Amino acid sequence: MQESGIEYVRRLRDVKYFETVFELLARQYEVAKVDEARQGAVVQIVDKAIVPDRRSSPLRTLITLGAAMLGLFLGIGWTLATEGMTRLSKQS
Repeated sequence: MQESGIEYVRRLRDVKYFETVFELLARQYEVAKVDEARQGAVVQIVDKAIVPDRRSSPLRTLITLGAAMLGLFLGIGWTLATEGMTRLSKQS
């Protein structure tokens, strides 16, 4: 009986503590929201953007062709390796 009363008081203390922490955080959150709304936009446009005369990178055509060639060579290598392993296992 005595232990359950002590446990109840401890739990009640924890609840009150967490309620206080929650209220403080909620107030800080509200103040931060109001402060952010008061500041307005953070981004400022300094100069207008100018369209470049030609693209500098990435060279999509070269990347695509390189990836296709790499895939082709990897596929051929995989096929040859698989066939070689099959032939080796059949000889044994």
